[in-house]
Amino acid sequence: MSEVPSPTDPRPAWTRRAMLAGGAVAALGAGAWLASRMHGAESESTSTSAPSTNTIWDWVLKTPDGLDLPLAVHRTSGLVLNFWATWCPPCLREFPELDRLEREIKPSGWRVVAAAAEEPAAVKVFLAKTPVSFAIGIGGFEAINRSKALGNAQGGLPFTAVFAPGGALLKTILGETTREALLSIVNRR
Repeated sequence: MSEVPSPTDPRPAWTRRAMLAGGAVAALGAGAWLASRMHGAESESTSTSAPSTNTIWDWVLKTPDGLDLPLAVHRTSGLVLNFWATWCPPCLREFPELDRLEREIKPSGWRVVAAAAEEPAAVKVFLAKTPVSFAIGIGGFEAINRSKALGNAQGGLPFTAVFAPGGALLKTILGETTREALLSIVNRR
């Protein structure tokens, strides 16, 4: 099939097709790169710079039911803040670990809060099948930006930040973690 040259484009038809194909390949590559970044690396990383935690304490998430969930109320008690999404398998594998952790650390004042990097509808469906004892907040795309402010340069999920009583950032973990690893951070503060 031959292409009729456009009067405004002096290049031959085969050049225009090659450019379109190259653009499509570039778009696919960019999409694959973004998907790999969103799923995150499954390794522990500690923050090497001192990110500002101020943006976390002024963040008011919404629960799946639309109620306010201000993180500032946990600043004095200690907080394990987990960033996750329902489409992220390592995130979902962490949920039983986070649930056990919440039950263990709650008597000492510590809390677990999970900020979902997506919209309420998917989170509601997930929680109907998998209820948890810790607080869930809807962060949408802002959750990724807030995690980046804590040192998650890649914007990968899951990402966990542990804050000492008083609000100081103790440690960040990019990738799947365990109750034991988080408990060791909480207990050594």
